[in-house]
This record gives sequence, C-alpha cells and structure tokens, in this order.
Amino acid sequence: MSRVLLSRLVLLSVFVLFLGGCIDEAGSPASTPPGTVTISVLIAPDGVNASWGLSGPGEYYYQGSGDQFVYDINSGEYLFTPGDVPGMVTPNPQTAWVDGGESKQFTVTYTEQEIAPRDITMVAVDGGTFEMGSPESDVYSDTNERPQHMVTISSLLASETEITEFQFFEIMSGGLEEFSGCMDCPVITVSFLSAIQFCNALSIIEGLEPAYDFYGEEIQFFTEANGYRLPTESEWEYLCRAGSELALTNGDLSVCCDQYDENLDAVAWYGYNAGETVHAVAMKEANAFGLYDVHGNVREWCWDWLADYSAGALTDPTGPETGSNKVVRGGSWNSGANLCRSAKRIGMGPGWSDFETGFRIVRSSN
Repeated sequence: MSRVLLSRLVLLSVFVLFLGGCIDEAGSPASTPPGTVTISVLIAPDGVNASWGLSGPGEYYYQGSGDQFVYDINSGEYLFTPGDVPGMVTPNPQTAWVDGGESKQFTVTYTEQEIAPRDITMVAVDGGTFEMGSPESDVYSDTNERPQHMVTISSLLASETEITEFQFFEIMSGGLEEFSGCMDCPVITVSFLSAIQFCNALSIIEGLEPAYDFYGEEIQFFTEANGYRLPTESEWEYLCRAGSELALTNGDLSVCCDQYDENLDAVAWYGYNAGETVHAVAMKEANAFGLYDVHGNVREWCWDWLADYSAGALTDPTGPETGSNKVVRGGSWNSGANLCRSAKRIGMGPGWSDFETGFRIVRSSN
C-alpha cells in the first residue's frame, strides 16, 4: 500500500540515544554522518501501532512502536522483529545489511487472523423417562429438589459442549462486557437474554424456525419450532444424568465443598481442581450421552422460571409461565462439590450475568 511516510510519523518529544542510535524529534531523519546508517520503519495498515525490536551490530538493540526513523547508527546487519497484535497475523522478521551512509526501510503489513471454524457439534439423544430431583436420603440435597417425580422427555439434539467464546462471537460479533480470552472456553458473562438471542441468530443462519419471539420484555417460546433453544430444566437434568440415578452422571458423590471426589474429578472442573479459572471445553470425560462438562466448568441457563416441584408425572414440561428467576443448572469452576450434583438447582434474573455462567443449546430431533 503506497503512503507518504512523513504524514504518519508521530511527533516525538525527546531524543532517544542508545549505543549511538537516535530518533529524530520531528520524525524525519537528520543527515546521515559518514560511516553511519539510517533505518525507517513503516507499519501497515493505518491504525496498527505495533511494537517492534531492532537489533544490530555488537549488542545494539532498540525497542520501538509504530512508524519511526532511527538514524546515526553503525553500519552492519540488522534484524527487524515485528511484535504481536491481538487478532492479526504477525509478519515475519526481516534482516538487511546496511552500509555506511545508506538508509534502509523496513515495511511490514499486518493482516487479520483467520481462525479455523469451530463447529457446534450436536449429539442425538433418544428420549426416555427418568426420576427428577433428589431423595431425602441425599445428605447434600436441598428441599427445592423434592418431591422426586417422573418426567418423560422426547428425543432431541444437544450441543456436545457448552457454547464457547469463539462460537458465541462468531454469531453475535461481541456483546459481552467480559470474556476469559480463551476462545475454546465456555462463553461467560452471558445473560439468559443474550443466550436466547444467540439461539435465534443461529437458527436464522441455518434456515431453521426461531424458537423465541420478543414482545418488549416478554418472550414467547414456540415449543414446536425446529430452531435452536435452551434446554428446559427437565431436559437439562435428563441430559446431565444420562441414565444415572445417583448424584452424578458417573456415580455417587462422597464429599462436599472444595474437596476431592474421584467421580466428580473425572467429569468436571470445580472448586477443588479448576485452579480458580474456567477451562477449555471437553477436557474431562463425557457422560453416557457423549456430553461434556455437565457438572462443572460453567453453570448453564435453562428455559424455565424457577418454581417448586409437584409430585405428578410430566411429559416435556416447560415450567411456569411467569416468575422472577430463570433456572440455572450444573456446577462451575468455582463451585463446591455438593453444588455440582445433577439435581442441584438455583435461579437468577434473566438479565444477570457473571463469570461462572454460560449455556448449551438443544433443538428438536424431528
């Protein structure tokens, strides 16, 4: 790209003197004394203020940024090393021999980084009937997990993992106040409202019927739609248990709080083993349905409003029509072991977001 270098140079307020090397105060080279050289740096495209390093004869080294002139330095071979810029491809280092009295320009061009697609893998799960909730004999259970009741769930497709930061940003182009910086980690600081907006956006992209419609602050859920959506609370527990009738998808739980449990450690990042941070998805064992991180890493939004259970048998329930808090299920990287059980349930306002909560998606298998 052709540009006038002098128009882009930043006015420097001081001279820099290092091993005989200088940068001109006005951003243009002074006359080059005999036996010395002048080196200029041009960074493209406009607006990229990358850092860089310049090393040369002897122990000469200068650390700069953006467009600059470096002059009155010794002749010899120089190595120019561009620095990293987030989201862009770093140009290769360049070398050049510069004889006394000559000048050399290092020109580098940064391009946007192309990240390989990380497709959302959907796992087919056959429907079935299970007993939802916890028995009174479970010493770690809460009263809102009872009474236990039978629920029949229809077949569905469920995302193999929690939605990652890359998958979220690829569809939504931002929209979060915070993120972990780990593109293969579950997306965090995402509210219930943002999660269902993601579901609708993905459905439209794939030519499916969106599962939600917005009427101001009211949201209508089209249960017959074939688009992506959040699981209902019953679907979530069915997916988490994967046939298990015990506290965890792979067995019982023997401890509470931030203590080691062999079963939980195998399938979840939680308070004991996570090191106080979120982790990339699918690093632990999957459950019998082939789903990862159902007990930990991040908690997951569900469709239902949080409400007390009833004792009657249900088929594909969607919860009450109104409420204050949406159901959140599963444990997180910051949760004690007892908070990671299959039946554990809490609620949060639909506009709330935090560093421990994300989501996975489902859709009808029809």
